[in-house]
Amino acid sequence: MHGVVRASLDADAVVALQVREAQALRQSLVEAGYEAVLRTGDVDDPIPALLEVKDRHGNRVDLLIDCAAWTPN
Repeated sequence: MHGVVRASLDADAVVALQVREAQALRQSLVEAGYEAVLRTGDVDDPIPALLEVKDRHGNRVDLLIDCAAWTPN
């Protein structure tokens, strides 16, 4: 287990994208009127990047990017 268990009001989803593809997705979301922030993890972080997306109503989803360590071989 990584990190600390926490309560959350947002939705999380794992997506199979490379970080450069997530950058393009972030731009498309911003152009569509969403607030989108792409954060990258440290070298040893099991989550290479996270794309946080919010709408005008305050709904939020965190897209966990390229989590190859979580997928079976």
